[in-house]
Amino acid sequence: GYDVASLKGDVSTAVLILDENAFGVDFNGNLTTTDSSARAAVLVDYSRVERQLGATLLASAGAATVTAGYGRRTRAFGSTQQYDIVNRARRDVLKELTVDVDVRLAAGVHFDVGARRAKQTTDRAGDPGSLGEVADYSRFVASAGLRYRF
Repeated sequence: GYDVASLKGDVSTAVLILDENAFGVDFNGNLTTTDSSARAAVLVDYSRVERQLGATLLASAGAATVTAGYGRRTRAFGSTQQYDIVNRARRDVLKELTVDVDVRLAAGVHFDVGARRAKQTTDRAGDPGSLGEVADYSRFVASAGLRYRF
């Protein structure tokens, strides 16, 4: 499957911690532009385009069914707000791999075990302090269950 979503957000005010040195602006009003962690109320825009691609393979052998899947989601944020370091030129990439095994133990009784692994990277090119693409987060979820259908 492939999905595309263009998600429009309203430009609104948010409080960000900004480096006055990078912008040469006195965000906190203390008459200097040297604070590296100044609190600033600035305009932000969370609008983005999301693209999702996913594929699933299913195989059955006797009483067992194995499902494997891969998904990839990219999000491109295009804020044009001058001090919106969070969403200006930001790109996130999430990759996810899933495996599930379902075994029929008896009529109406199934045992299911699965695992899901995901990793997301982000690149905040609009942030003067950005280091390029970095690992944003990762997760691993394992599950097991027994079900009975009447």
